[in-house]
Amino acid sequence: MQVTTYLTFYNYINYVNLTLMRLWNRKFTKIAALPLLFFGVVLFGIFLSSNQWTQDVVIKVIKNGEPVTSLKLKFIEGEKNKDCSSDGVSGTTDNNGLFRFNRIRQSSLIEIIAVVVQHDILCIEDSHEWKIIWSTPYGPAPKQLNIQCDLDQEAAVNANGVIYGPCKVAPIK
Repeated sequence: MQVTTYLTFYNYINYVNLTLMRLWNRKFTKIAALPLLFFGVVLFGIFLSSNQWTQDVVIKVIKNGEPVTSLKLKFIEGEKNKDCSSDGVSGTTDNNGLFRFNRIRQSSLIEIIAVVVQHDILCIEDSHEWKIIWSTPYGPAPKQLNIQCDLDQEAAVNANGVIYGPCKVAPIK
């Protein structure tokens, strides 16, 4: 179904392109071609901006090789330079050290031709205070985002302010 939709839409774009070229080559008033171009761009943007999908987020936390249970986590979606006081998805790890949830992602027009870097952050509550344990940029956004945290490792901050370790994007074992 999706492939057919893209092919049909691709055919429409080709039709618009050929129509514009014919108008241009006939010395037709160039201004008359602009509304058709505008309509095609708007339709293209509407089609792609309505592409919503669900991303599964799975976070596994271990310490001393064992799952950490009942640890409070907060996953904050979005922009660089956010901190743990921002709104996000909160919860606690289960008996297996896992915290999982789904979120709705919205594909943008640019994602067809370029990789969009994601800037989510992960915080834990430590002594009644939230602290960032992961803010590594990643992209493109996978269907399932798996983050594994080993609290035995120390977090490090690079020159760009990105926090590496104790968490990394990895397959859950």
